[in-house]
Amino acid sequence: MRRYKEWNRRKKGVAGIIAATILFAMIFTTGAAYFMFVQYNYQLQHEASIERNQMEFDQSLEQFLVGGSEDFGSAMLYALVNNTGPVAITIVQIFYINADTGALIKEETLASPITLNPGEITTVGSGISYGSGNRLIKILTARGNIGSGMYPPPEFPGITESEIAQGLGMLRFIFLSFRYYTYDPTNPYKLLNYPAGKSAFNSPLNTYIVFGVEIKNVDHDKRNITLDSHTMLWQFNPQQSSRYWWYIVNVVDNGDGTGTIQTTYTPISIAYGEVKLVFFASDKDGDFSGPNPPRVKVTWPSGQPSAVFMLMHGTLDTLPYGQNMPYSSVYWT
Repeated sequence: MRRYKEWNRRKKGVAGIIAATILFAMIFTTGAAYFMFVQYNYQLQHEASIERNQMEFDQSLEQFLVGGSEDFGSAMLYALVNNTGPVAITIVQIFYINADTGALIKEETLASPITLNPGEITTVGSGISYGSGNRLIKILTARGNIGSGMYPPPEFPGITESEIAQGLGMLRFIFLSFRYYTYDPTNPYKLLNYPAGKSAFNSPLNTYIVFGVEIKNVDHDKRNITLDSHTMLWQFNPQQSSRYWWYIVNVVDNGDGTGTIQTTYTPISIAYGEVKLVFFASDKDGDFSGPNPPRVKVTWPSGQPSAVFMLMHGTLDTLPYGQNMPYSSVYWT
């Protein structure tokens, strides 16, 4: 009887230890699970925070200019975007607004978003029909940034373009529009990526290229300006003490993203307030003919800048006219 009682007391002592062990295991297991749950959620929150901060940082790096590019042959207006920032941008949506009435003309969601690397310029979307009037163009990027621009480009605040023209000249250079084109390898007359081209502020060496730029007639007296074959674009490299030049040419839109340079030049007339895209391609005044037309290829050393001058020549109504436009530069790579 006495041994039984002692054994019974021992059993109770062991049971208490086992119960305590089980309780500790339950508490430890629950605590460990809770700790792991908290750590997992913290990790998710931390990763989400890093991703959000990176997105905001990338968004802050996006820098781009928006304008319009008019295809005068088809009377269409396209959104023109120039990526001036250090990161690529992806365009997902375009809005065209009548700036005179505030009415939405067109909202276009791109089925295939367009990505522009730093320094690239291109037209985007299917465009709108355009005859006259002011259009506000807005661009939405995949990161949520919105950029906008006017077409035609607005006058300077406080003064009119005509007042500026009295001091600088009757033609205004639209900076955003400065672009270059390359040729079809199988056709020395055919331009690729027409009419958008690529931003000409960085241009390729050892490649036959054509320059294009939009200019606007801002004559104070609202006269027509006609550009003759003596109009040219030339560039001077101060490090090489040498220059290249490109004479004005006519280009016909082929309707398939290419353009064809005409063999002879026909004078181009620009009415007051009108914006026109003009092209410079030939090494010879008024001539771009033959099996090997006089194309221009720059062979300076890589990594050097040049000053750009546009020498405009023709008539102002019936009066002789000339203007020098030294307002840009090119970095050659």
